[in-house]
Amino acid sequence: MQIECLEDGDIFVHQEGYCRKILKHFEMSECNSVSTPVEKGTITTDHSEFLLATVPYREAIGSLMFLSIVSRPDISYAVGVLSQVLDKPQQVH
Repeated sequence: MQIECLEDGDIFVHQEGYCRKILKHFEMSECNSVSTPVEKGTITTDHSEFLLATVPYREAIGSLMFLSIVSRPDISYAVGVLSQVLDKPQQVH
């Protein structure tokens, strides 16, 4: 966790370093950012191809859960939706 004291006296808590670390770990450093992680009802099970067992889906969800609890509550809904399919994630997830 990083804590910065701004010139105007505000305190800014963030985890930019951790975010960059997990993006690099999961080879997503070059992904485009979005203002809304997921809209309600957009992630469904559509019977697409299942992810290979070698894809570290559980590890990625765990990393995102930690991030959402500590400093990014805005991604909690998306992480919750994606964590519902930990046993058999599909390509859409």
